[in-house]
Amino acid sequence: MKTFKTISRILTIITFSLLVFSCSDDDSEAPAVPVATVPFVTKITMTGTDVSANRVYTLEYDSNKRVSQMVCTGDISKAYLFTYNEQGKMIGLVTTGTDAATFSMTYDSTGKLTGISKNGTPGPVTYDSGTQIYTYGDNKFSFNSANDINLYNGIFFTYDDSKSGAFANVNAHYQAFMAVADPLFMYVCSKKPVSGLNYTGLDYTLTNTYDDAGYAKTFKLRDNNNAAAFFDVTYDYTNK
Repeated sequence: MKTFKTISRILTIITFSLLVFSCSDDDSEAPAVPVATVPFVTKITMTGTDVSANRVYTLEYDSNKRVSQMVCTGDISKAYLFTYNEQGKMIGLVTTGTDAATFSMTYDSTGKLTGISKNGTPGPVTYDSGTQIYTYGDNKFSFNSANDINLYNGIFFTYDDSKSGAFANVNAHYQAFMAVADPLFMYVCSKKPVSGLNYTGLDYTLTNTYDDAGYAKTFKLRDNNNAAAFFDVTYDYTNK
């Protein structure tokens, strides 16, 4: 009988201990797992010999990490407000300030751009499947597999696929904006950094610098026919 009481006491102690440890484990919270963040460009500073190249753009993003607004200061004062469809295609662009305008874009079932209207006036966009070139008015442009522009009105672009451009982590297809509202952005707002430009058979000298993670920090463009001409861009990023 004494042995039975001893065993019962031991079992009671073990059971109580297990309950204590179990409650202790339940009360402890698992350590929070840090959310991975990636760089998003929030400021683009441009300087150059052309007055239109001396501007500062600040960028804001929506919850889907798409550009929601750009504000420009410099030789012009302007804001760009963007809207998108469920597929991430830009369907609306409102510009305020200098040369205020309202643009809307339409697409076919395959996602190809079919029309751009400006201030309510429709402008058809045609697409040549053979050359993969879009035509909008006097403008001709095409995109590569990353949706960066590789041709715009006779200017051919090449990119460094081993590095990250300023818009590497930006969601949505915003490139139509460049082709119709501010072509200057073709040079500086790409998924991959521009590594080469050719216009009418002439190559232009490009120099990019990168941070330790491979993101573009600066972009420098030189005109081989005019040593005094320059166009420089600096990017500031914020992790989101």
